[in-house]
Amino acid sequence: MHNPSYLIKSRHSIYYFRYPLERLCGAGRRISVSLNTRCPKEALRFARALEYYAHIMINDPLVKNMDYISIKETLKSHFTEVLERMKRSIDVDGALPEDRVSNFKTMQSYATEAIEQGRDELYGGIFDDDMPKDFSLDETLEPIIKKYNLPADKDSKEHKALRKEYKYALDGYITALLSYNESNDFYDLEQKHVHSVSLVNKSELKLKNVVAIFSKEIKPHKGAKGFKDHMGCLNYLMEALGEDCLITQVDYARARKVKDMLQKTPSNRNKNALTRGLLLNEQIEIQKSQGLEPLSVASVNKNLGYIGALFTWAKRNKYVSENPFEGLKIKASKKAARRDHFEKVEVTQILDALRGMDISKAKGKTRYWGAMISMYTGARLNEVAALTPDDIKQDDETGVWYFDITDNDNSKTLKTEAGKRLVPIHSKLLELGLLDYVRSAREIIKKMPAQHGHKPRLLYDLAYTNEGKWGRKLGRGFNDTFLKDIGLKTDKKTLHSLRHSFITHLSAASVDGAIIKAIADHEADTVTTQTYTHFVVGHLPAFRDAVEKLKY
Repeated sequence: MHNPSYLIKSRHSIYYFRYPLERLCGAGRRISVSLNTRCPKEALRFARALEYYAHIMINDPLVKNMDYISIKETLKSHFTEVLERMKRSIDVDGALPEDRVSNFKTMQSYATEAIEQGRDELYGGIFDDDMPKDFSLDETLEPIIKKYNLPADKDSKEHKALRKEYKYALDGYITALLSYNESNDFYDLEQKHVHSVSLVNKSELKLKNVVAIFSKEIKPHKGAKGFKDHMGCLNYLMEALGEDCLITQVDYARARKVKDMLQKTPSNRNKNALTRGLLLNEQIEIQKSQGLEPLSVASVNKNLGYIGALFTWAKRNKYVSENPFEGLKIKASKKAARRDHFEKVEVTQILDALRGMDISKAKGKTRYWGAMISMYTGARLNEVAALTPDDIKQDDETGVWYFDITDNDNSKTLKTEAGKRLVPIHSKLLELGLLDYVRSAREIIKKMPAQHGHKPRLLYDLAYTNEGKWGRKLGRGFNDTFLKDIGLKTDKKTLHSLRHSFITHLSAASVDGAIIKAIADHEADTVTTQTYTHFVVGHLPAFRDAVEKLKY
């Protein structure tokens, strides 16, 4: 495919629109705008459309009087806005109907004729002397003159230039519009032979190659089991769509197709004698005909989450412009909708992502330990965020390490009076180096100033606010960024869901309900329980044994 001189491919295979500004700013000056795509066909469409806008702005009389910096910033802002507007419009409205396309082509023929005959009026060849006002060029130019605050005097050089250039701009605009309009129908998923595929059949865009690059990046940050699970989900994607399918072709329709296939896929399909060794489509057919148990909701959502993580990464790396798997999680029944804890597979997914988190900087360390402490204590957001290094203690008699959750300063708040409690530190946190982190945090905090009269916390990157206390930044980072990045973001799942998971999984491990309530400060349901749960330090071994039953 031949590319015009203003379409440039970078060493990272991202296409850029570069347009010369010699006429305005001298030799060597140009504007450069990223088109945010690796697809040559898509890049060419965007560049052709932007070239039209460049022509208009370069010839705008007001632009000619601007200095270079003003021109560059104006053009960059304008081109970016136009590009996004074109994308949104084509996504929402689709292709133009045939009658409108026909009208545009007719209008373009008038512009072409005016150019060939060297006249300004578009319809001069139709009307001789008595041209209706609505067809007059002056009528057409009036809103443009008002918008850009141009001189209304017909004898001014600006007005004359506008009249002269309009037919060229109109011709270029219609060419760009119709070209972009055609692009809306490039991928007809009902057709076996898609005419555009050959034009964008770049090896680097094939799913198998994109997945290979992605897997190399995530492998060092995942455990063996987590990596195997993640790759299993991505392999399913390639089975469903074909490993040679271009990632740019995976749109919302194909994403929904994958979701539908997952819901019809038999559980343990590669172990069951009826489905082992068969193609995915054959396995699905057997599931329907034999009534085999399909994948659970949790398994379907796990696959969608891991596949969504691939597309989140692909979007960041400019392979695609959207993540079509975002928001595809299966809607729960009314009964299930009340359950907002994380399923075990989701906890595994969270742990895998936490292992891959960059904790070389303060923000990474505090987000990591904030989530890990929440996961293994069942403490509330502000209880975790308000912890200080002095709240991590060891009982001299039993040797048990524990969190001392209390409200011993006015920046700490507890939900209930019984909220003051001792929570043993799970051996997993000790194994991961919590005590080393506490020691380093203590030294860092010594050098930090107080915030609103309060000493910095164990998670020393957090800031105190009257509205959110210490937990606002931690909650937002986990809920709005972390969960979204790993494909688990829903209205029902937040950092607080880790507390529900903690309680649910301890209960599943047959831990006594009164002990769970005491550790998590869960509401006591009887007078007996309320009395019994006034535990003291001597109960720490029993608490520790209970917490250690938590296995994620």
